[in-house]
Amino acid sequence: MLLAIVNRVRLIKAVFKAAFGLIQGNLFILFLPFLINGIIQLIILTICYWSPRPSLSPLLAPPIRTFWMETYLHYPQNFLLLPKLFQRAHSASTIFIENVFIAVFVGIFYQVFNKERISVLVSIKKAASKYLSIMMAGAFVAVLTYFVVRVLRNMFGDANAVWIIPHIAYILLITFFIYYIPAIIVEGKKAFTSLLRSFSVAKTLLFPSLIFSVILSALYVAVAIVGRKAPVFIRTFPEKTLIVLVLVISLSVITNFISFTLLTTLFMLKRDAEKA
Repeated sequence: MLLAIVNRVRLIKAVFKAAFGLIQGNLFILFLPFLINGIIQLIILTICYWSPRPSLSPLLAPPIRTFWMETYLHYPQNFLLLPKLFQRAHSASTIFIENVFIAVFVGIFYQVFNKERISVLVSIKKAASKYLSIMMAGAFVAVLTYFVVRVLRNMFGDANAVWIIPHIAYILLITFFIYYIPAIIVEGKKAFTSLLRSFSVAKTLLFPSLIFSVILSALYVAVAIVGRKAPVFIRTFPEKTLIVLVLVISLSVITNFISFTLLTTLFMLKRDAEKA
């Protein structure tokens, strides 16, 4: 048992060493897709924040009234809804936008890993050609995690002692599907087969995959925590909700870059080991 734990820790250390060795000299070009996506997420947050304003209310106020209440369109209650509204918008943007930037990163990383000439344009074209598979696989994971989290939330409620249980389930589910984009870009898998490939890789490398999944889920969990703290912020300084969300998104740019660098490195190393 102890030996198995030691071996797993050594594997993670080896992946860290290999990953950060690969990004040396290519840091900016590899980080750029995550930076652009982070800017897009800040724009989405800004749109959510401005949703009660006259410029956006004709478009966004009706769904807010339908799914929530009129009171959330007014200050300071709008800050109570802001984390939840951003989380919904972020989930949609992950399927249609964010995953494309991750696919571009994986394409560039593949070139670096194989010591090929780096071409961002080639990576963009590859991601665009695989857009349908990326979107379908991402939608499947999003729908699956949404319903699992929703069912568990209804089962356990929102009490302080158990509110984290649905989020733990989310992280565990994500663990088995974090490799589907590398499977699509590197191995040319289709949507369904990429999910199967991801499950297979995660199953054989469960411990490091779980660690990387925890890092990757930082934004999701942090936004949920901000949502729980929003009522406290409203009693003191409502705008603190917005400030914290901006900080969370900014930090997630770094955590996403680190996690996808590590998990893509692990995927590539496993792929090479399977070929040997």
